[in-house]
Amino acid sequence: MLSDITSLHSSLKQSGTRGIALDIDETLSHTVLYWFSRMQTLFGNPEDLSVEDMIRKYRYSYHVPYWQTPEVDEWIAVQLHSNQVQEELPVIKGATEGVNKINETIPVVAYLTARPDSVQDGTRTWLTMHGFPEVPLITRPPYVVPQQGNTWKAAVLSHIQDHVVGIIDDNPGLVEKLDEAYTGTVFLYDYSDTVNSSAEVISCKNWDAVVDAVISKYSGSGKT
Repeated sequence: MLSDITSLHSSLKQSGTRGIALDIDETLSHTVLYWFSRMQTLFGNPEDLSVEDMIRKYRYSYHVPYWQTPEVDEWIAVQLHSNQVQEELPVIKGATEGVNKINETIPVVAYLTARPDSVQDGTRTWLTMHGFPEVPLITRPPYVVPQQGNTWKAAVLSHIQDHVVGIIDDNPGLVEKLDEAYTGTVFLYDYSDTVNSSAEVISCKNWDAVVDAVISKYSGSGKT
């Protein structure tokens, strides 16, 4: 995986390209919608919430108190490594159009996701299926446990920040892990609150807001 990151960085330096990275889960794919729907059926819904209301209340499955059991953990571990599951995920409305519009202003140069290496094939198939740019896919290596995904992503961003100058991501936990010296910009999708960080963080409530924010910041960027 280090070789993939080094290869991406070297390629961008050689071509003189400065671009932006994309997260996938809850940024491009509505992974939580898929997971919550299945988990309500398999593991119960004692609050009798709709899937949408449960997402609004908890946002991520690890925040749902009655799903914190060994049985659920075992099921999640299997899903995380299933290429078939990745191919079945719904795409977030406006994501494909938004990404391709952004790509006309500043190059989308990579996907940076905490998904494990084991689902690269399913992830690539899904990205192609939904019309996203064909660019390098950087996934979480086996030596990084899922709980350290944001720490790993933050370290990667710091390493390549001279040419990958920003990321579109949904998780404020990533911002918390960024080094104080990080000079890039985080466009925080589906987020409205102000984030206290030494990094530049722009909260964007939907994909239209992401597009407007990215184009406003990077208009005229690209190859130097």
